[in-house]
Amino acid sequence: MLIRFGYVYSARIGHFSQNIDIYLTEREMGFYPPHTIDFFFHQYEISNYQLKKMWERTGKLRFLPETKIFACLVWANSLFPGREKHTVKIPLIDSHGIVPEWPPHIYFTHHEEEFGMKKLREMGVPINAPFICFHNRDAAYEKRFVRKEEDPNFHEYRDSNINNYIFAVTRLTKKGYYAFRMGTVVNEQLNLTNSYIIDYATDYRSDFMDIYLSSKCKFFIASNTGITGLPILFRNNMVLVNYIPFQLINIPAWPRNSLLILKKLWLKTEKRFLTFKEMSSIEVDIHYKGNYYESINIEPIENTSEEILDVVTEMDDRLNGTWQTQKEDEELQDIFWSFFPSIAKKSEKKNKYSFRIGAEFLRKNKDLLKC
Repeated sequence: MLIRFGYVYSARIGHFSQNIDIYLTEREMGFYPPHTIDFFFHQYEISNYQLKKMWERTGKLRFLPETKIFACLVWANSLFPGREKHTVKIPLIDSHGIVPEWPPHIYFTHHEEEFGMKKLREMGVPINAPFICFHNRDAAYEKRFVRKEEDPNFHEYRDSNINNYIFAVTRLTKKGYYAFRMGTVVNEQLNLTNSYIIDYATDYRSDFMDIYLSSKCKFFIASNTGITGLPILFRNNMVLVNYIPFQLINIPAWPRNSLLILKKLWLKTEKRFLTFKEMSSIEVDIHYKGNYYESINIEPIENTSEEILDVVTEMDDRLNGTWQTQKEDEELQDIFWSFFPSIAKKSEKKNKYSFRIGAEFLRKNKDLLKC
């Protein structure tokens, strides 16, 4: 029997959710050496204690006590010869594209289900009323929780304006949806008179309801940020907007039927948008600093309110069975994914491209599909 040790990056909800989900799926599918016992230590603080509780009760993860003694044990293991075989690393991406086909690893107890429904009623949501969640990435979390040695503006190019989401969300409320604005901390409070839109991040936020809402919403609207790991845990539907950068490395882990639209890139020297093919060839990494784009004379452009409305409407229509595909849509999808062949291959199932680029986004940006 081989004993191995590893760290869990618990401070970021995306890593604490999605990365562990990938590890467990790969382990259950036999991608790890047999006859191994893995022990993990929480690295840094815990981003969500409800999620920690749910991981622990699966019985599939062994967490060492959060003391300096065990932290030193894990560190010491990294110093000895032959340490590689006694080290386990939590994977960052679903490189095999297998997570969406695997059942969720965590669950709510009967008591938690009742508690979650009670909290929904307290927030004004009637029993069985449909609701969605939405979230924009801004600088608030980084500035409050970032470690001192890190730059709080590190990922600012991934941020977006919450007000550009409200148009689409308001349209959904007219169809009877309630909408929860998600986030641990946020830059600005929502000052809306629409009682169907609940500023949960400002008024009600808790570790438990972060998980509960993400699992029970009809779909989750967000950008490229850590909280998307929560609906992924439950294979829930997602609409990704303002997505950047363009390697799309984490997409294979997304739930099937997810929709995506991207930030466009404005080439300032030529006063034009880059084509999707040009975007795919930029050697950009999510860990690059926000000034990377500025250094190559490129300005990321947020999705407009209308673009977000289009893709949100598509998701709602698809889930309700009223979506009408146009003749050109599959051709446009084929052209787009030809620029990202490795990702497309992992996403293909019986009905080609199990997650898709928003149809109207491609229809309105045919010029960016040119080779």
